[in-house]
Amino acid sequence: MRILDYQHSVLRSYLHMLIQTLESTGDSFESIRQYLQIVDSQDLLAQCGRVKGTSFLGIYAMIANHPRHKYLELELGKNYRPVTFNVLGPLCFSSKTLKENVELLIENFSLISTGGKVSKAELDDGWLITAGSKHHKFSEHRLGLAGLVVLYAHIRFSLGNDFKFNRIYLTMGQPEADINARIKETFQTDIEYNAPYNGFKLTHGQLAIEQLGHDPQLFAVNSQLIDDYKQRFSRFELPTRIYGNIIELMKKGIFSKEAIARELGMSTRSLSQKIKQFGLNYRDISENARMTLAREYLANFDLKLVEVAEKLCFSENSNFTRSFKAHTGQTPREFRSQLKANDMN
Repeated sequence: MRILDYQHSVLRSYLHMLIQTLESTGDSFESIRQYLQIVDSQDLLAQCGRVKGTSFLGIYAMIANHPRHKYLELELGKNYRPVTFNVLGPLCFSSKTLKENVELLIENFSLISTGGKVSKAELDDGWLITAGSKHHKFSEHRLGLAGLVVLYAHIRFSLGNDFKFNRIYLTMGQPEADINARIKETFQTDIEYNAPYNGFKLTHGQLAIEQLGHDPQLFAVNSQLIDDYKQRFSRFELPTRIYGNIIELMKKGIFSKEAIARELGMSTRSLSQKIKQFGLNYRDISENARMTLAREYLANFDLKLVEVAEKLCFSENSNFTRSFKAHTGQTPREFRSQLKANDMN
């Protein structure tokens, strides 16, 4: 599947940061290579003509969930560099204030990942910034912690190492004392566990701080590059929208190509042709959508496996098991067991 050069660049940046982090924890080159092979075999790097939304979070979570790397996410900030965010990084760092930096990061986050999310809520005394994932394949606790570590590193690159959050909020329960100490050492502030979100607050005073890398000329150049990126990305919005629409229709029990095309306001032939112009085919997209939905349903432990199969319109539970294993390398039962084990960590 074809991915544009700048998308390769973003992925290389993410992988470079993760590989540096693995090396710093003493992992061998051979084990790192095996991780990347697993990632490639599970198609985490590309989908629908653009970077798959879970690419970074998926690669990170697959590695971090390995028992040898229980809290690998705490090391990510040490290997963060502005280039990790490609052109978006330099644009953020050359803006005038931290407020502009964060606004740009949130506004353009889809250029980094369509699956990760960064949000803000305006408060009387500042902003609440939260990080997380739109997907449920991996532990939200772990992904939220990783997201905050990277965001913290991102902001400290703008304001200097003296910058500190007033408090960090984590949805995870309070861990053992040694891990609690490591998390507090990473953020250098108080930690509130069992919070309703993974996030931190920025006061109006912090948002008004002028950044070290403020450069109007560089900002103008990178603003133009971001605009060019957006225009190039827009070429791939059609298959991405179709993919998202298929998932939503499948949630309503609509699975046939004819019914999906009708809901999208086109013929089955037109649907196939629109997808084909991007070098894709309907069968692959619909199967990926079905398996993405399968992961979401399997993350709901209240649903029995047979109920998941029925919701995905499989005539037999055995057919669902074969299809899911062919797509992911795991049976639905194995996948769910891994999710439960991760949530317990």
